Amino acid sequence: LGVVFDPVREQLFWARRGQGAWLNAQRLQTSSIQCMDGALIAASFAARVPPNSPEVTRFVQVLHTCQAIRRLGSAALNLCYVAAGKLDAYWASSVKTWDVAAGLLLVEEAGGRVTDLAGHPVSLDHPILAAASTAELHREFLATLAIEN
Repeated sequence: LGVVFDPVREQLFWARRGQGAWLNAQRLQTSSIQCMDGALIAASFAARVPPNSPEVTRFVQVLHTCQAIRRLGSAALNLCYVAAGKLDAYWASSVKTWDVAAGLLLVEEAGGRVTDLAGHPVSLDHPILAAASTAELHREFLATLAIEN
């Protein structure tokens, strides 16, 4: 069971494994966007990062390939918005388990994909993640987030 409440909008997002994802009483479904060039994407990373940070590199790479990018502030709500089809993808590198645990289930139950940046299952011990609405978008998103050394 995963639950996120947005008190400002009085919205209750919830999911139960195998029973779908919901916003209040409405069933959620991720968007059908399959390509980065049409995707609205959100990101969460530390507030002050040095210019040579991998997150700055990722941000620029994503900015050049997507329709638009946002930093909304709430990891939990970003994942809810992917589940609800309001965002097409989201990545996070500076979040805590309690910020994302419920949202991971919401995205999966709404039909989306969530992995770490290498495409493996997300570790709740050190959550760094990429979530996307479709498998096709997820593949392209991971490739865009990859940093070559």
